[in-house]
Amino acid sequence: MAPLFAGPPVLCGHRGLGVGSVLGHGENTLASFLAAGELGLPWVEVDVRATVDDVLVCRHDPVVEDGRFVLDLTAEETDALGLLRFSDLLDGLPAELGLDVEVKSSLEDALRPRERTTAALIGRALAGREASRPLLVTSFDATALTIAREHADVPTGLLTWMR
Repeated sequence: MAPLFAGPPVLCGHRGLGVGSVLGHGENTLASFLAAGELGLPWVEVDVRATVDDVLVCRHDPVVEDGRFVLDLTAEETDALGLLRFSDLLDGLPAELGLDVEVKSSLEDALRPRERTTAALIGRALAGREASRPLLVTSFDATALTIAREHADVPTGLLTWMR
């Protein structure tokens, strides 16, 4: 696998244009990701979680505004809440825009069969798309990266905290 970043630091739109965008786009929305690309950012980062019926949605926080966990909601319920489906993001982004997919594994994933974890679902969603755009899968969970790579040949990055 060729190095993903071979030059100077690369700018990446965190959750699209980021939290509290001054341009009026909510984080992890298609409009936010498209706007970041239109502003010239070569990469965007998206947070991805799974629903109870194994649909991937773009959401940073594990709970929605009313306190329910994303993993306890159906895809239909997340649609009603306005959450972007990961499949719609993949279909809606220009091919030249790099995508850093952050696996947001929740504690509930530990109780799911390996093939139904968020990481496995992401890996399957990315399988076959490796050559269609620059891709990177990141997580604070090394096991999630291993599981994603079982399904797609994508570069991975382990996230960590520093003080």
